[in-house]
Amino acid sequence: MPSTRFDWIITALAAACMATLAVVVLPTFVSDGLDVVRAFDQAFINPYATGFAIDAFSTYAILIAWVVYEAHYRDVRHGWVAVALGLLLSVALGLALYLLIRNRAIGPASWRAEPSP
Repeated sequence: MPSTRFDWIITALAAACMATLAVVVLPTFVSDGLDVVRAFDQAFINPYATGFAIDAFSTYAILIAWVVYEAHYRDVRHGWVAVALGLLLSVALGLALYLLIRNRAIGPASWRAEPSP
């Protein structure tokens, strides 16, 4: 897949995720008075929601490990921006941004290459 197509697909998916969150979650969050504690509590309201929340938190932890690893071994810079956006807005947005940052830093041809020690 050409790099520009990859960039467009990742950007479109991230935008769709953010638009969906803005329509579904944001109105409730605002009507609850921007109560972060309540929003966090509601993520664990039933076993299904708990499963999705644990999946999101685990994905975020994996993203952090990946960013730290590649900053050290592949010299990918500015991954912290993706980690911050993942925490503040959406893990999907953080992951999408990191894929774009990574693609620009090391290029798609090196995705299969092993890092140098």
